[in-house]
Amino acid sequence: MKNPYENALDGLNIDDPVKSFFDWCKEREHIRIKRKNGEKSPWTSDPIFQQGRFLNTFREDDKGSKAVLQFCEPVKNSLEKLIHALFFARWCNQHTTLKRLSPSDLK
Repeated sequence: MKNPYENALDGLNIDDPVKSFFDWCKEREHIRIKRKNGEKSPWTSDPIFQQGRFLNTFREDDKGSKAVLQFCEPVKNSLEKLIHALFFARWCNQHTTLKRLSPSDLK
């Protein structure tokens, strides 16, 4: 199967990739904070951020990670149950499903 993004960056020249990466991270975090604070969109003047969908800079801010942590909270003191809950949560990988279930449903 051919990767559809194989040539997506052909011709792109980034003079300072490290600076560009951290600039991207800072801008994405600014967008998340503005959105969280209820500011109206657009949260940035960058057309790529306006039109695209991107993960948050920090994983703990993503809906999926928050749902996994919340789902596993009731069994955090039992290693066996915690591992079972974590495997299920990452296999399921749907925050909407995890919010409706609890680790006790896995029996």
